[in-house]
Amino acid sequence: MSVAPNKALYTILLLVFIAVPVANFLPFIGGGERGEARFDDDPEVYVAAADYAFSIWSVIFLGMLAFSWGIFSGKETAPTPALHRAIKALIVAGLASIAFVPISFTNNQTCGWLDILVHLIALIAAVKALRQHVAEQPTDSGWRWTYFAPSIYLGWISAAYVISTSLMVIELGADDIPERIQQTGAMFLVAVLFFIARWLISKADAFYGLTVIWALIAIGVKQPYPPGIRWIAWGAAATLGILILARILGKEKLFYAR
Repeated sequence: MSVAPNKALYTILLLVFIAVPVANFLPFIGGGERGEARFDDDPEVYVAAADYAFSIWSVIFLGMLAFSWGIFSGKETAPTPALHRAIKALIVAGLASIAFVPISFTNNQTCGWLDILVHLIALIAAVKALRQHVAEQPTDSGWRWTYFAPSIYLGWISAAYVISTSLMVIELGADDIPERIQQTGAMFLVAVLFFIARWLISKADAFYGLTVIWALIAIGVKQPYPPGIRWIAWGAAATLGILILARILGKEKLFYAR
């Protein structure tokens, strides 16, 4: 069932995802020290990712701009209620991204965790609604490839939620918990991330899977000790890569939107 286009909603989506990269890169203007310093005082956790991994934000920002521009310019000729639900959820996620910038300077890990939780819930709702929209309005339009952006966004926020959960637990006093239990908890969080990615790969969302692979490799690079975390992260990444390769070789669908 299609509905009339909602130009006001599409305009808000575009404006939000123009504002998101501006807000996130603004702290780096003037040399970048202020922006880089906002994470310097974060406690060390066993699921932290190597710094290079955060470059994926550039892909997310550009992808969401392309997606938002496509929606705004009418690429979806038969919008559905599901598409409009997805857009509203993405607007919430974008606003949460903007709100995270000042939060990141406070070193309040609980507030950061709550912000990322809002991100996560909104993005789950958005991708679920986009999948419904695609099922109701299938098309061969090449523009549908821009749907990769919400999937990558969700994949990275899923990984960020694991890291943020660890930071919040430390803030609430987990440093008093024996180190072995902390390490076991970190391995458990990595395993949860792996099983979610495995499930979504089976549901034809290789972009989510590839993003989690990126995050898991970065966790392994960052965590030489204890070795178990590194090898679990890298083993999970390799397994997910094999699952995606198997879908390619079996000529199974890799991405639900195409």
